[in-house]
Amino acid sequence: MRASALCLGKYGIRVNCVSPSGVLTPLPLKFLREVNGFTSLSEHEFQDLNDSKNVLIGHSLSTLDVAQSILYLASNDASFVSGHNLVIDGGLSITCSQPSLATTIRICEIERDELAN
Repeated sequence: MRASALCLGKYGIRVNCVSPSGVLTPLPLKFLREVNGFTSLSEHEFQDLNDSKNVLIGHSLSTLDVAQSILYLASNDASFVSGHNLVIDGGLSITCSQPSLATTIRICEIERDELAN
């Protein structure tokens, strides 16, 4: 993306990208349920797990957040922004190393099973 911004800038073309963290859509739910075997994972549990990793408390990342970020980068308000990766992750990327969502789900399942026994 940055190389493209360098090459295309001389033509007045801005190149940016967005990097959202987990957004509740059918695709990640399907992936976690079918590929990773979390067949009992509900939408609410997925959102709770995602939210538990955020630094920004009180708000869940939505598709609207991502769309508004893209609209900003495409707008005249960002007319001098190029070569930028807009990270939309509630502060996750500024924290120390965090376990993946799949690891977090496994830990929760193990704890739930231990409590049930």
